[in-house]
Order: sequence, then C-alpha cells, then structure tokens
Amino acid sequence: MRLINVNPISCCLSLEEASLSTDLCVINDKKKEIMKAQQTAAITKKEIVAIKKAVGKKNSAFNIKQIIPGVLNDVDPFVFLDHFGPFERDPNDAHFSPHPHAGIATISYLYSGTSNHLTSIGNPQIVQAGDVAWMQAGSGIEHAEGLREGQTEIEIFHGLQFWISLPAKDKFIKPDFFYYSKKDIPEILLQGVSIKVLCGDLYGKSSPVKSLSPAYIYDIEMNENATIELPVEHGYSCALFVTNGTVICNGAEAGDDTILKFDEENEMIEFRAVKNTRVAVFGGQPLHDPIVFHGPFVMNSEEQINRIKRDYGKGKFGNVNTGKTINN
Repeated sequence: MRLINVNPISCCLSLEEASLSTDLCVINDKKKEIMKAQQTAAITKKEIVAIKKAVGKKNSAFNIKQIIPGVLNDVDPFVFLDHFGPFERDPNDAHFSPHPHAGIATISYLYSGTSNHLTSIGNPQIVQAGDVAWMQAGSGIEHAEGLREGQTEIEIFHGLQFWISLPAKDKFIKPDFFYYSKKDIPEILLQGVSIKVLCGDLYGKSSPVKSLSPAYIYDIEMNENATIELPVEHGYSCALFVTNGTVICNGAEAGDDTILKFDEENEMIEFRAVKNTRVAVFGGQPLHDPIVFHGPFVMNSEEQINRIKRDYGKGKFGNVNTGKTINN
C-alpha cells in the first residue's frame, strides 16, 4: 500500500492518489465533526471487556478455528465466527457437504480462493476473494459450500464466516441468498490503512449489504505502525478479531487468532498495528434475545427448535440437488 501526503486533489494526481486524498478529506471532515461534538459531549474510548485467543482447531482438514462461540460466547447480534485457512486446496479436496441452517444469516468472506455456493432455493454462485455471500436462512434452508466446479489448479483457501442471529420477528422469514461482488464493496484508503466496508456505514461510505438488524463488518489491512480510530454507535456491540499480525489496543497486545470484545457504552476504538496486520471489526445493535443453539439452528426457544427440526424432517427446507423447497 503506497503512502502519500494529504494534498488537495488536482488533475495532477493519479486515480489512486485522488481516491486516497478524497477518503482522507472525508476522515478529516469527520474528525472536525467529532471535535465539534466534543464541545457538548465527551466521546470516550470503548473499554476492552474480554481478550480471547483461539487454541486448537475444530476441523484440521480445513484448518478451521472457531472464535465464537468457541472462545467467546457472542458479540450480539453475532453468535458465530469461524476463521478457516490459510491452506492449500486441491481441486479434488473435500468440501462442506449439504447441511441445513435456520434462524440466522450467514456471511461468508474470502481473503483468497474461490467457493461455489449452492442452496435449496437455487442461486448457485461462485464466490471469489473479496466478494460477500449473505445467506438469510430464516425458516430453513439447505446449502453446500466450498465446491470448486471448473477449478483445475491448487489455490490458497482463506477466509471468515459469521452468523448473525435474526431478530425474533424474523426467525421464520422466507429464506434468501444475496451475492455482492468485490467491485461493489466500498473501500476507504487512509495513510497505511485500507478499510473495506462489508456491511454497515463508515465515514460517509455505505455497503450495499443489508442486514435485518443494524450491523457492521469492516475488513481492515494495516501497514506496520499505522494507527486508526473508528467511531462506533453508542449502545452498539463491538469486537476486533486479528486474522494475522499484531495490534496494540488500550495498552493490550493481541496477535493471530485473538479477539477483543469491547463495552457497549462508549463510542470509539483506537488501535495500532505492530507489523503488517489484517483485522475484522464487527458488531451491531444488540438484540438481547434468548438464544438456543441446536447445531446449525439458532432460535429463541426450545419450542422453536423443535418446530424447525420437524420442518427439516418433513423436507420443508428442500435440498441442494433439486434447488426446490416444500412450501407446506
């Protein structure tokens, strides 16, 4: 990532420089707004309430480390986070066979590699690095992922998968699948920092990805010694997951596969990269709903879990092979 000084945009700047300068101007404007707001109300840093590091693997074949709920219960409304890879993947390697989901939205994001998503409602989609695959499981869906139709060469497979619990009123919403290309994901360039706004809003840029409850996910790459401040809505949850590298935040050092969870009261986080680092910052408006897990089903009561299990047993989720669901 190339560093330049902040200068007014002129016709002499390259497109990259113009983009960087524009983003810096937006950030500077935002900082002026923050300074103005501080005249009437102090904006304070969020405090770290938990630091957890993933140990071991839940699946050695795919080099999967479970962060939520593996080492941290949740970051409401997020109830699940897996970090998979990086590992070399052969075209003949195994994939995630068809399996069901209900009561959640799953978000798959690749740092590298390709993945073919299939669902019981159709919507086959090859997902590339930088794309966002958002599956709204709702009342129940079956899907398979990790398929590589047409691939012939070994690739490095690496990425994250999040689950967001759907609001109580949407637990049985009609299932759907949404695909967002990398080119449609907004990027903010600062000095030594790149931020991709996968979900939510940041510094005047909005992701096309829509969540049924307010949420945000930022993919952040930082050069060594780069520092960043991020605003967070008052009352929202917030977590920082270090995919690779090391950060210093509130005096605490966090390295590979470490997650920091912050309080919900304050309105800003600040951290510095000790070396070249990649992190995911995410959170949202807490739902404060009861959560009942049954494998890939995440509902609000045992009664709902039993209903979902009956529906799945009756074939109401459909199947990946036919791409059809049973409506009644």
